[in-house]
Amino acid sequence: WVTVTNGPKSNDLGSRRDAIIRSEYLDVGQSPARTPGGSSVSYVHPSCLDETKEGSFVIGFNGGTSEGEGSNRVFVTRKPDGGEWSAPEIIEPEGSIDYGIIYQPRHNNNDTILCTYWWPAGCCGSGAYRYSTDDGLSWSDRIECPSSNLWTSGVMTTGMNHPLEFPNGDLWFAADDLGPQEGGTGHALITKVPWGSYTNTSNWTATDIHQGASVRKILGSWLVLSADYSKIMYCTRDNPDHSFTMSTDGGQTWNGWTSFNTSNNCGISTVSLSPDNESSPLHGYHLVTGSRHHILRVSLDVYVSSDPESNQWNKVLELNKLDSPPKVEENADPTIFQSRSDEGKVHLLFTGRGGDNLKYYLLDAYELCGVTATKSARDKMYDNNSGILFRRQHNELRIGFDAVQSKGSIKIYDMRGKTVFNRRIGNSSVVHITLNTLIAGNYVVQVRRGNSVVQKHVAVSQH
Repeated sequence: WVTVTNGPKSNDLGSRRDAIIRSEYLDVGQSPARTPGGSSVSYVHPSCLDETKEGSFVIGFNGGTSEGEGSNRVFVTRKPDGGEWSAPEIIEPEGSIDYGIIYQPRHNNNDTILCTYWWPAGCCGSGAYRYSTDDGLSWSDRIECPSSNLWTSGVMTTGMNHPLEFPNGDLWFAADDLGPQEGGTGHALITKVPWGSYTNTSNWTATDIHQGASVRKILGSWLVLSADYSKIMYCTRDNPDHSFTMSTDGGQTWNGWTSFNTSNNCGISTVSLSPDNESSPLHGYHLVTGSRHHILRVSLDVYVSSDPESNQWNKVLELNKLDSPPKVEENADPTIFQSRSDEGKVHLLFTGRGGDNLKYYLLDAYELCGVTATKSARDKMYDNNSGILFRRQHNELRIGFDAVQSKGSIKIYDMRGKTVFNRRIGNSSVVHITLNTLIAGNYVVQVRRGNSVVQKHVAVSQH
């Protein structure tokens, strides 16, 4: 039920067409997925994707036979590192729902994957979530989000896009209150989840960033985009366009709304590249992707900016470009994010609103942003002799491998020669090691892979 294409297809257009590495079409209608009544899933919308610290990919989506049909459920499909997509399984068996977010936090040593959604009915319902601590293999019971009078339903939601994650692990989800019916006026809200509270809602809070001012005719699909961690963009889809508001004091105050200088006005998703790594050539670049609404979504467009505050966006891709308007709307509600294992890659997922396909693209971030000065360095990222790459970022050590498929091991020794970390490795291309479990001091990391043995010194500071 999965079709893979290497490189761009004939209907992928734009000045950065060479940035398309691979695309996959997941035909859910041809998969074993079934509604509670036993029907094939002929409708998927919306959906969300994330890459886990173990190298797996997890997709969550709303599936049924039509957008408003009562058999819709939360489905999840998972592709382990080096494996294939599993058959989609229902993880929310009760009630008609609308889907929200799959996300695993990047900072701190935490294995929690969050799956959030609206329950029991549609995107005006109450927020709920389940979580996984075993890389998406199993999920907790349903947990309701906390009560809040900022939402008409009386319960918080977390919106439809990946959160802004701060270096301390706090999550800010851009949400909204659509009012009594979709398309009504609403408010720009932020649901705040502190580190350590991913599975415990007692410390969750929410704010109305404009103190009660409505956001015209909103239609969902919100995201917080970070220029850095003091300047924050809050982006929203409304009619007739996309809009954003800026905070330059870490979210304490917000300015008025400004329309994006893009042609999109539906299904928005945004990401800031390498926000934690000022030495990265991608730091300071930002992406927005979305599609048109009410004229049928004939393409999914990607825009790049190095100056989002000035509202300067350059359209570089038109994905899945259709020659004529489709019978049903396509190219809906994307999720775009930077790979956690390789900053040079960007993942993009979107859905055919009236169809049964999930559409996934793997993009080259350097090509997408036109950062040509780094290409030669990227091509030589592996040591010519060992094929092993060490990359350190904050409290995480990433060890990458080239095409060598031999098994091996990773050990960490302290300066007295005591083994403080020991892990066997299989065919994974990237291994993540969190260093904040070690006391401050100097260590030796030894990697064995096939006939190669490489050692590196690593200093761990006080946390």
